[in-house]
Amino acid sequence: MSLPRVVRAEALRWRRDVAAWLPLGGVVVGAGLGVLSSGVHTGSGWGAVLAWLNPWAVFVGPMLAVLVVGVSVTGDRACRGGGTWWRPVDALRADVAKLAVAAVFLLAMDLLAVMGVLGVGATHADGVLPALRVLGVVVVLWSGSLCVAAVGLRVARRLGVLAALGVGAVWCVIGALAAESRVAWFIPPAWAVRATIPLLGTHANGVRLPRSSALQLIQPFPLALACILLAVAIVVVRPPQSRPSGVPQRAGHRRPTDRVGPGAPAPLRTVDDREHRTEPVERAVGRRAVRPSAAGAVAASLRRTPMWILPAASLALCLLMTRWQSPDRVLVIVPVLVAPVVAFVAPMALWGRQRPAWRAIASRTVPIERIAGALALMNAVLAAISVVVPLVVLSLLAGARPPRVLLIVGLGCLTVLAVSAWQLVLEMSVGRVVALAVGIVGTFGSLLIGGSGLGTVFWIVDPWSWGAFGSPAQTVVTVPVMLVALVLAWFAIARCGRRAAA
Repeated sequence: MSLPRVVRAEALRWRRDVAAWLPLGGVVVGAGLGVLSSGVHTGSGWGAVLAWLNPWAVFVGPMLAVLVVGVSVTGDRACRGGGTWWRPVDALRADVAKLAVAAVFLLAMDLLAVMGVLGVGATHADGVLPALRVLGVVVVLWSGSLCVAAVGLRVARRLGVLAALGVGAVWCVIGALAAESRVAWFIPPAWAVRATIPLLGTHANGVRLPRSSALQLIQPFPLALACILLAVAIVVVRPPQSRPSGVPQRAGHRRPTDRVGPGAPAPLRTVDDREHRTEPVERAVGRRAVRPSAAGAVAASLRRTPMWILPAASLALCLLMTRWQSPDRVLVIVPVLVAPVVAFVAPMALWGRQRPAWRAIASRTVPIERIAGALALMNAVLAAISVVVPLVVLSLLAGARPPRVLLIVGLGCLTVLAVSAWQLVLEMSVGRVVALAVGIVGTFGSLLIGGSGLGTVFWIVDPWSWGAFGSPAQTVVTVPVMLVALVLAWFAIARCGRRAAA
């Protein structure tokens, strides 16, 4: 099949793909950064407004780019490639087509992020908008997103979306640390960040760049071109393989080239030695049969899913933010940024792994309510670890007193448990698109209300940021509400588990 036909087929697939909606997060994050630029007076010109795109260029944009391609690959696996695994489409054409279509959505995402910052910044910026500079910023941001998306695509094909997000987080950290070094040309993750330095007028850590700095002389467009060429090379260069794109290499799966039909020889049947036993086939310890465990079944189903990447990525993000702010300041940012993101990413990853086999699980002898409860427990553990570990590490770096550490950790843990439980309810009941939209809007609201002076008035309507409000007058309301929400979510998850299995 020719490449143009594969690209057209991939474009049709993206029409109803969840990944096609993720670039809308660019305008949400961009508007949030614009609000921050208006609240922190670092200058009156457009340069001061563009400088607030630094967090997008260094971390947020690349991670969203990896998420876009990762979610698309997950959708391909859920629908078994839409039939393309058994068509004459090799892995090279499939990946080139996916990256080509994703490039259009990534360009829209970066453009929306820039427009969000400029739209809010126009309320306080002076002078004429530097159109050519803005165009250069969009091109450079897009080239960096395309490069890391190519990496995420290859990783997601082999290991899944969580592994791709983990590799993307490491890519961002390396790029931020090496962008200003003399050997940056030999470190591909540093190319995109280094190209934004003269355009945004900031160091890699977001600090304003002096006009006399030698970094102002960096030529951004050769670095952007290098990112594009590297993205093409990552997708095109690959070891030879004989299987179609996306088909997992698992024993017992029939390949498209296998002979089937009346004239095909029957496969050899392997006789299990348990068939010759007179005792039951149930799994036993010694001579006693073991009762099936719901928690063990859920944990076994996630054995090949690298769930550890979410706590590692949240910790890496917090440590990366210490380059911009002191650990004490980052300790305050975690409840309004990291906790809301973890609250919707953890249920999305867990239910994404369980949903395809949920009806098969319901046919077992273990009650489906117990399986749903084990899934809720696994979600709570993953979300709590992803928030508590960064809070503890930052508290040690900031030298916070134990009473304050207990208050911050307790409120942060309780908040992420309550929010992630209801995000899991949304995932199981109304689908990933609605749950993802609610999570993104909640994160933006948490940044807007919990990260500014608006929280003194509107904190009651923003449960995503309740972990940042620790005064006695506030906790006497938030803590009981979150505990009740947890109990109600437990019963709601059990009911959603029954309905999903129907």
